[in-house]
Amino acid sequence: MKIRTSSCGKALQVLAFVVCLASCSPIAHADLIIGNLPLTGQWVGMSITNHLRGWKYYEAEGFTIGNDPVLLTDVVLNLSLGGWGIPIFPPLADLYSDDNGFLGTHLTGLEPVIRECFPCDISEENYVFLPQTPIIMQPHETYWIRASVADQGFYYWNASTPDQVPVGPYATATPQQWTFFRGFWETHQQAFGGPINMGYEVHGTATPEAGTVLLLVIGLFWIVAAHLLQGEPNRTSVR
Repeated sequence: MKIRTSSCGKALQVLAFVVCLASCSPIAHADLIIGNLPLTGQWVGMSITNHLRGWKYYEAEGFTIGNDPVLLTDVVLNLSLGGWGIPIFPPLADLYSDDNGFLGTHLTGLEPVIRECFPCDISEENYVFLPQTPIIMQPHETYWIRASVADQGFYYWNASTPDQVPVGPYATATPQQWTFFRGFWETHQQAFGGPINMGYEVHGTATPEAGTVLLLVIGLFWIVAAHLLQGEPNRTSVR
């Protein structure tokens, strides 16, 4: 006796393959979302401190997500310790939404991963920061990383000249950056006469849109249906 798969079962298999191909292809996984490390030009440092001359100095870098939602995994900032003799406190960072080209709502704190040798060196170093809460950054939305410091610590957030614009497969850098300098926020254009992109990287995982997930579920359903139909004989073809 020879049992052949029904024509309906074969059609379902083809349909399932096509649907899964369409639904799975946009689900890409990437480590780098955007960044400009390593810095290769002449070193430039922007102060990040609560200590210097009694003023606070902060920096903020912005980026806009592309077509895919991104689950944030970590942020890397290239920092240098401001100098010995200043109290040693860890650097801090936060993620904000955008409000017309400036920092909007606070979304999550970014906790530094402090190594046992901290401070490991007075020279430049890549500090890794992890989100305190899970964040999925949405397509075409702009986000801001604000660097600060605990208590009276003192760091430089490093950049280089010529300017290195952050690039990546899933986001683009904003044309302006912000500095909290002389007691108020200014763009780098206003404060320094031009853009200065600080050294950083954003890492994450691209996630599928809701419609893509639905297509994937449909595709899996049809695969199961086709598998079940494979065991049913075509009544006109049993010999």
